Amino acid sequence: MSAGRRVELMHPAQPPAVAAPVQVESAADSQPDALTVELKDSLERARAQISALQAQIDAQHEEREKTQARLQEMADRMALVIKQSSFLPSADATRATTSDAAQVAAMLPTVTPATSELILLKERNRLTEYADRAIALGQRRDLQAVVDSMFDPALAHLRHAAEAEFRRVQAYYEINVSIDPGYKLPLRDLFPDGTVQAEADLGDERLTKLLQDHEQSWEVRLRCAYLLRSSQDPAVNATLLRALKEDPSLDVAKQAQTSLEKRVGRRFRLFDIPSIDAWWQSQQTGG
Repeated sequence: MSAGRRVELMHPAQPPAVAAPVQVESAADSQPDALTVELKDSLERARAQISALQAQIDAQHEEREKTQARLQEMADRMALVIKQSSFLPSADATRATTSDAAQVAAMLPTVTPATSELILLKERNRLTEYADRAIALGQRRDLQAVVDSMFDPALAHLRHAAEAEFRRVQAYYEINVSIDPGYKLPLRDLFPDGTVQAEADLGDERLTKLLQDHEQSWEVRLRCAYLLRSSQDPAVNATLLRALKEDPSLDVAKQAQTSLEKRVGRRFRLFDIPSIDAWWQSQQTGG
């Protein structure tokens, strides 16, 4: 046997047909059949359904937490009222029958003096937090929460505390200037078409529209309330009164009141909307 033949036996050549199945398999992989496509579609639909269900679960969880917080607050207030009723003078206490007392006792647990003090402190801290946010963030809703507490019969024991917090917010806004004194309306951003070149070109209609647009920044609305004070249109007074009563920013409400006062020649206590409203109604009826 020759040398060349021996080499051929030791290293036989691989059959060329081995690579064919690989090529066929790759071609099959590159073209998935209808079953594979259907499975993928089913998987995507399942994922979408799971995401929707998770969103519903999260929303329900958030709503449940809010409900629990409201129920806890109501329970705290009811417990405090029951506690206070136990210290009524004897002349008033005789008005409640034994049957009434038994029913109340069956509905609510006994409140100890220490617990009563904690509940009172919690309510007091809540008022302080409202006032703090009204000062720090300038949001009407926080000051409104203080006002609501002032007139809430269930919180009569905190009436003086609520009034003190309201006056603290009043005092802050009486002397505070939140806006840059040199602030001007960004006319290029508000009117990109170039129709308004200066604040003097703005008429009452444009200023009113900007003032009532709560999507605008509070600085824009405040500046509009300031510019409207020089308007010759008596109807502007009603526009400023509406801003005082409805604008979500306390800074804007303050400027609306200031502009209204300059126009009508009368001063009011800051944010004393009941008094301002009563005066306004008397002017409309000729009183």
